[in-house]
Amino acid sequence: MSAEDAEDAVHEAMLRALELPGLDDERLGDWLRTVTVRLCADRQQQVRREVEAGRRALAATAGAAPLDEVVCDREEARWLARTSVMLPARQAEALRLRAEDLDVGQVARRMGLSRRTVESLLARARRTLRHARAGTPAVWSWVYPRPASAEARPDT
Repeated sequence: MSAEDAEDAVHEAMLRALELPGLDDERLGDWLRTVTVRLCADRQQQVRREVEAGRRALAATAGAAPLDEVVCDREEARWLARTSVMLPARQAEALRLRAEDLDVGQVARRMGLSRRTVESLLARARRTLRHARAGTPAVWSWVYPRPASAEARPDT
């Protein structure tokens, strides 16, 4: 896991501790450590399952589509695959679930996190992708070409 994933796990454990007012102060450190380790282990298992499910889904969806769409989709998928490597696993998961039209509350329930944690994950993921997108204008201009301006078009 990345440093951000670890931070997210600690943050989630601390939020859970706040929700348990009767937690003994002497055992708080051990409790936080145990919960954090379990959150990390759960996340690793979830990532492995999702990667395998994604591979199966890609293999199953090999259908016919217009060539230009296939090329654009393939290039965009390659860019996203390269860029998503920069995202910590939990951010990538939150963004993927949000892209499936789940609201933040649903994403939080699905991931077993608080709403605030999911909002934080989404904000950081979007910021990372914006910075990555800003660094690759040639790819985006090819994938999403702008219409020709009036000056650039020859008179007919």
